[in-house]
Amino acid sequence: MTDVLSPRPATAAPGPAVFRADGEMAALMREVDWAATPLGPVHAWPASLRSTVSTLLASRHAMFLWWGPDLIQFYNDGYRQSLGPDRHPSALGHRGRECWAEIWPTIGSEVESIMAGGPSTWHEDHLVPITRGDRVHDVYWSYSYSPVQDDDGGVGGVLVTVQETTRRVIEDRRVRLVRELVRALQGPGTPAGACDVATKTLASAPHDLAFSLFYLLQPDGRTFRLTAADGLAPGTRSAPETMRISDDTPWPVAAALSAAASDTALPRTVPAERIEREAWPEPVREVVTVPIASAAGTRQLHGLLVAGLNPRVPCDEPYREFVRQVARETASALDRIARERKDREVARIAARAERELLERVFELAPSFLAVLRGPDHRFELVNPAYYQLVGHRELLGRTLAEAIPEVAGQGFIELLDRVYRTGEAFVGNELAVELQSAPGGSLETRYVNLVYQAIRGEDGEVAGLLATGVDVTALVHTRKAAERALVETERLASERDAERQKLLTVLEQSPLAVAIIEAPGGRILFLNSKFAEIFGYAVDLDHFAAYSDHYHGLHPDGRRIGSEEWPIVQALRTGEIITGRILEVVHASGRRVQIDANAAPVRDAEGRIIAAVAIFRDVTAERRTERQLRDAQRIQAVGTLAGGVAHEVNNQMTAVLGFGEFVLRALGPDHPQADDMRLVMRSAERAARVSQQLLAFTRQQVTRPTVVELPELLARLAPVLRQLLGADKQLVTLPAEPVPPISADADQVEQVLINLVANARDATDTGGRVTISLAAVALETELPAAAMEPVAPGRYVRLSVADTGHGMSPGTLERVFDPFFTTKDVGKGTGLGLSMVYGTLRRHGGYVRASSTPGAGTTMDLYWPIAAGPPGAAGSSAGSDVYQLDGSASGAVVLVAEDEPAVRALVSRALREGGYHVAEAADGRAAFEMIDGGAVRPDLVVTDVVMPELNGRQLHDALRARWPALPVLFTSGHTGEAGVLERLVPAGAAFLGKPFTPEALRRAVDELLAVGRSRE
Repeated sequence: MTDVLSPRPATAAPGPAVFRADGEMAALMREVDWAATPLGPVHAWPASLRSTVSTLLASRHAMFLWWGPDLIQFYNDGYRQSLGPDRHPSALGHRGRECWAEIWPTIGSEVESIMAGGPSTWHEDHLVPITRGDRVHDVYWSYSYSPVQDDDGGVGGVLVTVQETTRRVIEDRRVRLVRELVRALQGPGTPAGACDVATKTLASAPHDLAFSLFYLLQPDGRTFRLTAADGLAPGTRSAPETMRISDDTPWPVAAALSAAASDTALPRTVPAERIEREAWPEPVREVVTVPIASAAGTRQLHGLLVAGLNPRVPCDEPYREFVRQVARETASALDRIARERKDREVARIAARAERELLERVFELAPSFLAVLRGPDHRFELVNPAYYQLVGHRELLGRTLAEAIPEVAGQGFIELLDRVYRTGEAFVGNELAVELQSAPGGSLETRYVNLVYQAIRGEDGEVAGLLATGVDVTALVHTRKAAERALVETERLASERDAERQKLLTVLEQSPLAVAIIEAPGGRILFLNSKFAEIFGYAVDLDHFAAYSDHYHGLHPDGRRIGSEEWPIVQALRTGEIITGRILEVVHASGRRVQIDANAAPVRDAEGRIIAAVAIFRDVTAERRTERQLRDAQRIQAVGTLAGGVAHEVNNQMTAVLGFGEFVLRALGPDHPQADDMRLVMRSAERAARVSQQLLAFTRQQVTRPTVVELPELLARLAPVLRQLLGADKQLVTLPAEPVPPISADADQVEQVLINLVANARDATDTGGRVTISLAAVALETELPAAAMEPVAPGRYVRLSVADTGHGMSPGTLERVFDPFFTTKDVGKGTGLGLSMVYGTLRRHGGYVRASSTPGAGTTMDLYWPIAAGPPGAAGSSAGSDVYQLDGSASGAVVLVAEDEPAVRALVSRALREGGYHVAEAADGRAAFEMIDGGAVRPDLVVTDVVMPELNGRQLHDALRARWPALPVLFTSGHTGEAGVLERLVPAGAAFLGKPFTPEALRRAVDELLAVGRSRE
């Protein structure tokens, strides 16, 4: 075509009017010697051709024209961009069949048909491979072929209006593929399953990736193993079964990992062998190797993706980013699988530990214990003491009537029925029951002290019963024997010394402590060895006036027992019969023992008191069990109350804080009442904190344990504690030998320390000192505590906080961990700080032990369980992508389901101010009916967890059954109640605890919509 495009001679006249438009193509057409072409000189052209060319050059839309039998070509500046250097400018004036020879089999039939009088055609996003440079490219076009009439009314040419859509078509196809990949990766539960799903998904779009190989990093951290493949056979040269981290063949593993670490471009590799796929005649030219790693922050490496690229698509940055996105989505799925595996393992270990603890308590309890389920009282748990009581017969899984048929008609089944029906506990002492010592044996009379206590389920209804008690047959027999012996001794005392000696022998061998004193002087006549065992020593005294100098005891209220207050002395002096009096005596070793004291006078035939007898029973373990049961019931009651209170308080505080923010914003910072409004909001925040502290005491706060190094935490927190303590007091942290790490929630450990130092500050005057120390301790035996339960044997890290303050009385010390108990003035404390400390320690499986002396300060010893793994092991978690909205969420439709009117109004207003369209529903059923009936088509649903009709979980499940992709955001005032989250909020669901601010709500909605939009 060089003759066609040869410039005119310098003397040529300016181009004809048809070429008078601006632009490169008009200039080129003016320079062409058209007389040398089949069309002839321009002045001889048909008017329709000149008109069409003029229109073509004036248009900014890409246009192309074939004219005449030779299909001579014209095109404008807009079309020139699509030709590329291969055909521009040579295509101008060229014959069409020759210019487009490689695609004429594709487009030629349409051109010829239109030239023959056929109708116009239209193609949208049509693939027309075109040679550009040294290779064929996949190019997509939206174009029309239209006939152009010549001056005689026939078809003189074909006008093409065209738009290249290659980038959009490829981008849309990749977005759809990534969206399908994200959806498919939600299902697998194993890393191999995730890789298999990824390869199958990628195989469905062969124009995006020629082949894909997924390698997973092995436990040695140095080897990658081929897990899934598409397009290449595993074990071949290009798809080896394993690759090492330092390899550079067949694929550049080391270079890919280095590029990912430094955020440089992915390495592109030319295959060492010819790799062909059916989609194209040419082989694969380029391959990229991409690490499959967690998001920034953890950089946990899961494996590698080796991806072959379409040889007809340039390997530009969007193509490489598409491959990176495939790797990121796969990594996200692998992160999720790792987290789920870890969560299941943690839950399994915790459940097993809790079960083992309960079993140990049951096994070691000296009292008999049995758990019976259902209205027919079927045995679920039984401890050895219970088996011993009933003759070691088969119990588990059988009803009481089936397992112990002889109790029928003795009233015990009726008592169980009543407790199950009413929920009211039954307590009985020295109840006689006829039992077989072995199945089929004879009946024996046993005496028991027992308690029937209702066990309630999560719905508050009675689900079973706890039967606990003590076999007191020996006590009853001994007491009756003692009474008979004393009567016999009184009647025959003067003449039957031998019989008296026999009686004393029986008393000496009794399992109960027995003491006999003489009237009126109080001389001790008899003390058995059990008496010395309880008190630690036995001293013969002539007068009871000096008893308290040797035998030290305390009343239940903590007062010391005077000499005349001992039950045996009262029986001797006043003739009073004393039964079931609980006292605390001090053993010679210093430990305290609780005893059940019984005393009675001995009278002669005339009724004169001649002696007194006392029987003591060590009930320390029994009382401890009862106290622990009461504490558990009390904590359960407070927990039930706390859950309801927290829900209501958090609902109301959500409204107060939200509308308070609106009011404060409307007033402006300089309004006279702005400070008043800020005070209202601070009070609301304090009320919300009180509810959280109460939840902490009842052990309902959500705990995320990690392996914590206490020395590092203490060093990091020391500046904050010193500022909290004040400049007028001294904070001392004692150096200690290395201590092992603990398993705890680091944030909650810091809150515990802050609460203890704040309490110490309030109890310490100016110039005082607060000392914090650490020590590793191993307890071989149980360590008693003045308040709450004793410290169980085991290995701990003891964190001690001691002050030189006012100290506490014994009565205050016993109640120091009770919720709402405080010695501070009104308005200076809620009484929940130490309750929160106690709840946090028990939640972590630890203990807190308080000791104090009035005027000499207080020490709080915290016993934290030692962690099982290395530091950081328990707290590691995979990262995840964080999506940010670019403002496109504005105008989205949000349906708010909330039964509390004030909270519903707040949420709706906050979202409307954020640019959302809001629909409201008073409960879950109303919300579902609005969507199901077509009244609203939301982009997102915000629902409260606890609602009438349908609760939040039921609404979520109903929506997912019909509209699986509809995102749901849960809100609740039960922010600390883990049981609510487990039962009513699906795992991994978006959750926002009350109270929350309008800004926090909008941010949660924005992020949830962004996640959904990024996966579309």
